Amino acid sequence: MSVTAEDIGMRVQDASGRIGILRDVMRDCEDPGELPGERQKHSVAFLWPEGGGREWLAPSQQVTRAWKLQITRENSVSVPDLSNLLAPRTGRVAPASCVQYATLRKRVRTANRSRNPAKALETVKAMRLHQRYGHPNYT
Repeated sequence: MSVTAEDIGMRVQDASGRIGILRDVMRDCEDPGELPGERQKHSVAFLWPEGGGREWLAPSQQVTRAWKLQITRENSVSVPDLSNLLAPRTGRVAPASCVQYATLRKRVRTANRSRNPAKALETVKAMRLHQRYGHPNYT
Protein backbone atom coordinates (compact mmCIF):
# COMPACT_ATOMS: atom_id res chain seq x y z
CA MET A 1 0.00 0.00 0.00
CA SER A 2 1.60 3.26 -1.06
CA VAL A 3 1.14 6.50 0.83
CA THR A 4 -1.38 9.23 0.02
CA ALA A 5 -1.96 12.80 1.18
CA GLU A 6 -3.93 11.34 4.14
CA ASP A 7 -0.65 9.90 5.49
CA ILE A 8 1.10 13.29 5.78
CA GLY A 9 2.57 13.61 9.27
CA MET A 10 2.69 9.82 9.79
CA ARG A 11 5.72 7.56 10.26
CA VAL A 12 6.57 5.92 6.94
CA GLN A 13 9.25 3.63 5.54
CA ASP A 14 10.87 3.80 2.11
CA ALA A 15 12.04 0.83 0.01
CA SER A 16 15.54 0.94 1.55
CA GLY A 17 14.11 0.65 5.09
CA ARG A 18 14.66 4.25 6.19
CA ILE A 19 11.93 5.50 8.51
CA GLY A 20 10.80 9.10 8.56
CA ILE A 21 7.82 11.42 8.67
CA LEU A 22 5.86 11.97 5.45
CA ARG A 23 5.91 15.70 4.68
CA ASP A 24 4.16 15.75 1.31
CA VAL A 25 3.21 13.71 -1.77
CA MET A 26 3.45 15.21 -5.26
CA ARG A 27 1.59 13.14 -7.85
CA ASP A 28 2.84 15.04 -10.92
CA CYS A 29 6.46 15.85 -10.13
CA GLU A 30 8.93 16.49 -12.95
CA ASP A 31 12.70 16.27 -12.53
CA PRO A 32 14.12 19.75 -13.30
CA GLY A 33 17.47 18.12 -14.11
CA GLU A 34 16.04 16.56 -17.26
CA LEU A 35 15.60 18.40 -20.54
CA PRO A 36 12.11 19.95 -20.90
CA GLY A 37 11.16 17.68 -23.80
CA GLU A 38 12.27 14.55 -21.91
CA ARG A 39 10.61 15.20 -18.53
CA GLN A 40 8.14 12.62 -17.35
CA LYS A 41 5.69 13.11 -14.50
CA HIS A 42 5.97 10.72 -11.57
CA SER A 43 4.76 10.55 -7.98
CA VAL A 44 7.25 11.55 -5.26
CA ALA A 45 7.08 11.40 -1.47
CA PHE A 46 8.98 13.93 0.64
CA LEU A 47 10.32 12.32 3.81
CA TRP A 48 11.92 13.89 6.87
CA PRO A 49 13.93 12.04 9.57
CA GLU A 50 12.04 11.77 12.88
CA GLY A 51 14.74 13.44 14.93
CA GLY A 52 15.40 16.15 12.36
CA GLY A 53 17.93 16.29 9.57
CA ARG A 54 17.91 16.44 5.81
CA GLU A 55 14.72 15.70 3.91
CA TRP A 56 14.90 13.04 1.19
CA LEU A 57 12.72 12.00 -1.74
CA ALA A 58 11.41 8.57 -2.64
CA PRO A 59 8.94 7.26 -5.23
CA SER A 60 5.60 7.35 -3.41
CA GLN A 61 4.71 3.84 -4.67
CA GLN A 62 7.70 2.52 -2.69
CA VAL A 63 6.77 4.25 0.59
CA THR A 64 4.52 2.54 3.13
CA ARG A 65 3.36 3.26 6.65
CA ALA A 66 5.82 2.14 9.33
CA TRP A 67 3.76 -0.23 11.47
CA LYS A 68 6.53 -1.88 13.48
CA LEU A 69 5.95 -1.02 17.12
CA GLN A 70 8.13 -2.00 20.04
CA ILE A 71 5.58 -2.83 22.73
CA THR A 72 6.13 -6.47 23.70
CA ARG A 73 8.86 -8.29 25.59
CA GLU A 74 10.36 -9.41 22.28
CA ASN A 75 10.53 -5.72 21.21
CA SER A 76 8.17 -6.19 18.28
CA VAL A 77 4.47 -6.83 17.76
CA SER A 78 3.31 -10.18 16.46
CA VAL A 79 1.02 -10.26 13.43
CA PRO A 80 -2.07 -11.30 15.46
CA ASP A 81 -1.39 -8.53 18.01
CA LEU A 82 -1.02 -5.99 15.23
CA SER A 83 -4.26 -7.20 13.61
CA ASN A 84 -6.08 -6.83 16.93
CA LEU A 85 -4.51 -3.44 17.49
CA LEU A 86 -5.65 -2.04 14.12
CA ALA A 87 -8.92 -3.93 13.59
CA PRO A 88 -11.89 -1.53 13.69
CA ARG A 89 -14.50 -2.19 16.38
CA THR A 90 -18.12 -1.96 15.26
CA GLY A 91 -20.35 0.64 16.80
CA ARG A 92 -19.37 2.93 19.64
CA VAL A 93 -16.92 1.15 21.91
CA ALA A 94 -15.60 3.12 24.85
CA PRO A 95 -11.79 2.82 25.11
CA ALA A 96 -12.20 2.33 28.87
CA SER A 97 -13.98 -1.00 28.23
CA CYS A 98 -11.68 -2.19 25.41
CA VAL A 99 -9.49 -5.25 26.13
CA GLN A 100 -6.72 -4.07 23.76
CA TYR A 101 -6.65 -0.63 25.33
CA ALA A 102 -6.55 -2.13 28.84
CA THR A 103 -3.59 -4.33 27.85
CA LEU A 104 -1.73 -1.31 26.48
CA ARG A 105 -2.45 0.73 29.63
CA LYS A 106 -1.01 -2.11 31.69
CA ARG A 107 2.15 -2.11 29.54
CA VAL A 108 2.56 1.64 30.06
CA ARG A 109 2.31 1.22 33.85
CA THR A 110 4.85 -1.64 33.75
CA ALA A 111 7.24 0.44 31.62
CA ASN A 112 6.91 3.38 34.00
CA ARG A 113 7.56 1.20 37.06
CA SER A 114 10.65 -0.27 35.42
CA ARG A 115 11.76 3.25 34.43
CA ASN A 116 11.82 2.42 30.73
CA PRO A 117 10.65 5.61 28.97
CA ALA A 118 11.36 4.26 25.47
CA LYS A 119 9.03 1.30 25.98
CA ALA A 120 6.39 3.58 27.53
CA LEU A 121 6.58 5.96 24.57
CA GLU A 122 6.22 3.15 22.02
CA THR A 123 3.22 1.82 23.93
CA VAL A 124 1.60 5.26 23.93
CA LYS A 125 2.13 5.37 20.15
CA ALA A 126 0.40 1.99 19.91
CA MET A 127 -2.48 3.33 22.02
CA ARG A 128 -2.90 6.24 19.60
CA LEU A 129 -2.90 3.86 16.61
CA HIS A 130 -5.48 1.66 18.31
CA GLN A 131 -7.66 4.65 19.15
CA ARG A 132 -7.49 5.90 15.55
CA TYR A 133 -8.04 2.57 13.77
CA GLY A 134 -9.71 0.44 16.42
CA HIS A 135 -12.28 3.02 17.49
CA PRO A 136 -12.85 5.21 14.41
CA ASN A 137 -16.52 5.89 15.28
CA TYR A 138 -15.89 6.83 18.90
CA THR A 139 -16.06 10.57 19.55
